[in-house]
Amino acid sequence: MSDNEKQLAHKRIDVERHIKAGIALHEQGKFDAARNSYRTALRIDRDDPDTLHLLGVVENHLGNSKKAKIMIDKSLYIRPEFAPGFESLAKVYIAQEKYTDAIEAGQRALSLNSNLLSALMPIAEAQFALGNPKDAMETYKLRDAAKPNDPITLNNISVCLIELGYLEEACKLRYRALELEPDNYDRAYNLAFSLNMSGKFEEALSIIELTLEKEPENVPALITSGESLQALGRIGEAIIALKKAVLLAPDHPEAHFNYGLALLTKGELARGWEEYEWRKEMCAFKNVVKPLNVPIWKGEKITGKSLLIYPEQGMGDSINFIRYATIANEWGATVFCYCRPDLSDLFQMVRGIEEVIPVGAPIPVTDYQVSIMDLPKMFTSSYDNVPLTEGYIELPASDLERSTDLQVGIVWQGNPTLKNDANRSVPLYLFDTLLDLEGVQFHALQVGPGEEQTELLEWEARLCMRNSELKNYANTADVIAKLDLVISVDTSVAHLAGALGKTTWLLLPTNADWRWGREGSKTAWYSSMRLFRQSTLGNWDDVFVELTDALIDLKDC
Repeated sequence: MSDNEKQLAHKRIDVERHIKAGIALHEQGKFDAARNSYRTALRIDRDDPDTLHLLGVVENHLGNSKKAKIMIDKSLYIRPEFAPGFESLAKVYIAQEKYTDAIEAGQRALSLNSNLLSALMPIAEAQFALGNPKDAMETYKLRDAAKPNDPITLNNISVCLIELGYLEEACKLRYRALELEPDNYDRAYNLAFSLNMSGKFEEALSIIELTLEKEPENVPALITSGESLQALGRIGEAIIALKKAVLLAPDHPEAHFNYGLALLTKGELARGWEEYEWRKEMCAFKNVVKPLNVPIWKGEKITGKSLLIYPEQGMGDSINFIRYATIANEWGATVFCYCRPDLSDLFQMVRGIEEVIPVGAPIPVTDYQVSIMDLPKMFTSSYDNVPLTEGYIELPASDLERSTDLQVGIVWQGNPTLKNDANRSVPLYLFDTLLDLEGVQFHALQVGPGEEQTELLEWEARLCMRNSELKNYANTADVIAKLDLVISVDTSVAHLAGALGKTTWLLLPTNADWRWGREGSKTAWYSSMRLFRQSTLGNWDDVFVELTDALIDLKDC
């Protein structure tokens, strides 16, 4: 062997030694130390494709996706048929949110090595991120078939199932994942989270309490525990758990947000609004875009100023809190409202709004802007001073044809994509006894999901079908104005009826939204509204017995 060959051999031995050390550190999660080992190897041989690839992988782990791509690209330039390099490149593209590129890189890895089934993972992750949970699930299942009982894959499949609405199946997979890794707190947390989504709050609490026994300062577990306790009506215990989470993690948005919800549910609005502000730091709210580049109104004097109110969450929230536009105007502001097109005609009827601008239309520049969900905080609302409880949307006068029969509108289904909808909505068949009452004409105000139940039950003749008239909320308001009563689950239509000052009966599950509290038949938000509450979660029978009695009493008045 020549001296040059000996030198190259020693060089290779040194490179492999540092690579081996780096891999060991990498596997232990010591990414900075692993990076140092790979860099040392690279100083010995700057064109070694293994070192370049591994350094790229660890840079990606450390959040340096740009550096990672440079390293991996250089590695693939030297060794263009290296399948693991394309898998790593797919993961870099995931970090950069270049999901189409990630799929192409993952597929390239598989084309080079059909046995490299780990490349399926970034492909599936990218498919999910692109809004294709069904495709992602099928890709994850290919990985599961090749490597069964991998908890990570099982959990990823469960995420897809949740997105597709298959909560029961998701919970089963998460139970399996926890059985495979019984001491993995993430597995317990994920299972409890999905059980909460399924309305199995006692079961979720029992799972998460096992985690808290072993790790009492586990913040995600405390948050999940707080959600379970709140849903079970144990508000005091929920506040204790969530306050502990906030103290342990002062910068944790979900901890603060859930703490805020618990305080609001208890009726401590001032403190609750402060904690509720943390929602703006959560991923779920990152898509809320401020319409203008002007200051956010923080409650300062607004006389003589212009204010743009813009939407944030659901239709019901918008209708509930648009009342504060009137108050802002009374404080001296010229008020503009930016909202979804199907609300624009309705909000034109709110006193004090100068102009309503549908989303997508040009917006006039104002002095300030504020999210509609921030208005209760800006006006320091408590349950002793909620304004305009008698109604704040006034329809133009119209001739009202009176009937000897009581005219009652009903809504039974909310938006099935929203959290807790399975608990707040009711099947239409529960109205059967009510519909048999003489002297009452029922009007179906259901639009969208749930409409099909009338046909399935063959009840078209028992109900006056109004869905074709309900093109937007102003149309719905016109219909409601001609009714005597609205009976609804917790949807935007219930808020609309309350905002019109119409007699409204609201059906609530035990884990009702924070604004309804956990007890009582009255609400501070609408003086014309009566609350009918479940005694136990999922039991609507007692509610409908009470509802029937109340309707008989109303009819006989």
